[in-house]
Amino acid sequence: MRRHDVREGSVLNGGEREEAVRSLILTLAGRGYHLTPGALRLITGGAYSARDLLAALEVKGDEFPPVLDEDSIKRILDEAEATHVSESRVKATGRSTRVVGAGGAVGAERWGIEEGRGSTAARSAQVGEWARVELDPVLSVRRGVPEEFVEYFQDRFRRLLGIVRKRFQNSLYTPSQVRLRAGRLSRAHVAGLVTEKRSTRRGFVIVLEDESDQIRVFIPREEGDLYRAAESVMMDQLIVVSGEVDPKRGTLRTDAIHHPDVPRGFTPNRSGSRKRAVLISDVHVGSSYFLEDLWRRFVGWLKSEDAKDVEYLLICGDLVDGVGIYPDQEDELEIKDIYGQYEEAARLLSMLPSHIRIVYIPGNHEPVRQAEPQPKVPERFLRPLIDSVNHFLAAGNPAVVNLEGVRILLYHGRSLNTVFKYVPGLQPPTGRTVVSAMRQLLRARHLAPMYGEHPIAPESRDWLVIEEVPEVVHMGHVHIFGVGVYRGVRLINSGTFQAETPYIKKMGITATPGIYPILSLHDLSVRPLDLRSPTPA
Repeated sequence: MRRHDVREGSVLNGGEREEAVRSLILTLAGRGYHLTPGALRLITGGAYSARDLLAALEVKGDEFPPVLDEDSIKRILDEAEATHVSESRVKATGRSTRVVGAGGAVGAERWGIEEGRGSTAARSAQVGEWARVELDPVLSVRRGVPEEFVEYFQDRFRRLLGIVRKRFQNSLYTPSQVRLRAGRLSRAHVAGLVTEKRSTRRGFVIVLEDESDQIRVFIPREEGDLYRAAESVMMDQLIVVSGEVDPKRGTLRTDAIHHPDVPRGFTPNRSGSRKRAVLISDVHVGSSYFLEDLWRRFVGWLKSEDAKDVEYLLICGDLVDGVGIYPDQEDELEIKDIYGQYEEAARLLSMLPSHIRIVYIPGNHEPVRQAEPQPKVPERFLRPLIDSVNHFLAAGNPAVVNLEGVRILLYHGRSLNTVFKYVPGLQPPTGRTVVSAMRQLLRARHLAPMYGEHPIAPESRDWLVIEEVPEVVHMGHVHIFGVGVYRGVRLINSGTFQAETPYIKKMGITATPGIYPILSLHDLSVRPLDLRSPTPA
């Protein structure tokens, strides 16, 4: 079977045809494209070939938008057909009409890539020398059917259960196991996902579930600290509750709540070198609120003697402001084209010292899907950056990057809004409360426990589970500088290069542009770089 032959005229049975359509959608998504329903009907209806579409996008992909509608499909394939006719004539006559350096050049010539200089293979080898990506989501096309959500939460449950089992070992039960042992258990540690929580006149009720059953947990109101701990538990996260089992009611009266958490005594790795990394996010190139003067001060500091041992720059999402991210965004854009924004970002990054090694993940303003986990930004957008800097690595969101033995978890931080909203005591967002919110996620060992507050794709694997404890957790999104430590793990939110926007003010956030964390890899200490005045502190 030809993998992408999905036209009506192709000889495929129903199952093969569905698989071919799925394969096409997956391939396009992997390249950063999405089809409208009309565009998909145009291809499956037999008017155009999926194979020809993929070939055309390979040649001129940067000329077309991320979302392909019917007009885009017609234009792409009509132009491809015209090019094919022209090339056929060239072969017949032996004459070429292409002018060297003209916009019609394709392949390596089109990008100005020379063999052995700037090629993808060469850059991959360089990446292998200075960074190791230990986690980078491998995504699939999902239909959003109930079975996929069940599969997603089952995977979440199993991964988190595996984490807590290491602590409780044979003394840990799930709700279904408690029911099977009804009458034989007087006290138990029970693990489950929080499917319901509510306050009553007598106390607090939490319902935990596993893959096939539930258990109702009661916390008396007079248990002050425990009651407050229950209030801070988030929906859909996994917790372990300890307490007395009521065999008749099948409920549990708890006296302790445990989180998957960072193990006590966790010892972080450190680098043997004295190199440092600068952690930034939310640059928002293209926005009329982008602070270029601040960026120039940043570049000036990186070129100073004080920064001579800075080797790495980690960009934790929202490098560009994007297009169509929120209503009326165009009114706040200095650069209204996404390709133009990346060209400007390349110009700004090219100002940095040439030895700086850059790691970049997307946020909610990048030209990738909004649902987490997110793929890395497609190369057709990144090409100006790749051509402008010597060392560049793109990964998805979230990602774990190992720099000289120090594992850094990068997650843009969109779920922080949810933590601020539902966990008592974290309003208003400040440098202190953003660290508290990050600590809440680390204790849950999940980057976005509560489902439904922002888009999360029901992948077959829950990539947002923090299975291995990193040395550093780096987030952004809320435009606030904050640094803290929890059980040996450095928690860093890296602030912004954007002035306060109307949206940020509406959220009650006081942005802190001009303060950036400098991480020493040898001892994991963090120094704030204050660029708010012309002379860095």
